[in-house]
Amino acid sequence: NGNIVFHGRIDDQIKIRGFRVELGEIESKLADEPGVAQAAVVLRSDDGIERLVAFVVPEPGVAVDGPALRAALREKLPDTTFLITSRVLLNLPGERDFAVAPLPTPEPDTAIPEMEKFASTALFCDRANLQIGQVNAPAIGAICRRLDGIPLALELAAARAKVLSPNQILERLSTHPDFLQSRERGVPERHRTLRATIEWSVDLLPTEVRNFFARLCVFRGSFSLEGAENVCAPGLCESWEALDLLEQLRSHSLLQVLETPGGTRYRLLEMLREWGENALNASEWESLRARHLTYFTALVCENQDVISLLENGALLRAENANFRAALSYGMQLDEVQLTLC
Repeated sequence: NGNIVFHGRIDDQIKIRGFRVELGEIESKLADEPGVAQAAVVLRSDDGIERLVAFVVPEPGVAVDGPALRAALREKLPDTTFLITSRVLLNLPGERDFAVAPLPTPEPDTAIPEMEKFASTALFCDRANLQIGQVNAPAIGAICRRLDGIPLALELAAARAKVLSPNQILERLSTHPDFLQSRERGVPERHRTLRATIEWSVDLLPTEVRNFFARLCVFRGSFSLEGAENVCAPGLCESWEALDLLEQLRSHSLLQVLETPGGTRYRLLEMLREWGENALNASEWESLRARHLTYFTALVCENQDVISLLENGALLRAENANFRAALSYGMQLDEVQLTLC
């Protein structure tokens, strides 16, 4: 009809502050730097101020040297702004840490209309092409809690819904270590199974931090700094070094830090805890459980009077899962001495 419709450019050239810029040329310079696997540059407008922003993806197993990258590009590109995403803090001046928490999961007694509002159940059902109903709601909620709301784990579990019901998926999560895996083409090797993803992340840790991480699996639920110092540090590091090791695990996104009425506590996601338990040899596992039993027995003995219970009630309630685990181990010993402190 003679009308001409303009859809845009067929190249990546943009105009900013009176200059025409080829985004691909900037991306090429970024990709040439050591340790950079992929790079993307976009035009972004913040409060009416246009700027070019670069996104950098490091090569597997490599931490991008942020200061060196910035210094190299500062010579080539004027007025640069960097947005770098990483599992590890780069400790750069002005760096801001945004922790990405797992998706919220429903409690066992959550009603179906409320369950549908949780991001974890919504993701699982979307990928599994399922609707939440009276029959499958308990299993779907349990799967989300079992996988701690980890998006990758939920997607791998949902892929099994083509041939298994939610109840069958839940059952196999506890009995088959490599049940969560992907056969999708083009998926990086470290994302094909949840185990591979965890191993890839842990392999980036220094040896001492990796060993400390595995020892933390002896705790159930959350734990305190004092617990980590007394149970996990012996034979590996000085007790005062435990805080630094916890901080390194937090900076690698392998540890959750919780603020509770009883003070700051720490927690491993259940899938990480199970991996750590399997990484320990039998003798080290027994030594850990023995120190765990000793520590929590002493904690109970120190808080038997009424005043102590009132003062430390929040702390003791937070340790319920660890008290149960310690009691369970004590009952399994060949010679059990039940002593009233």
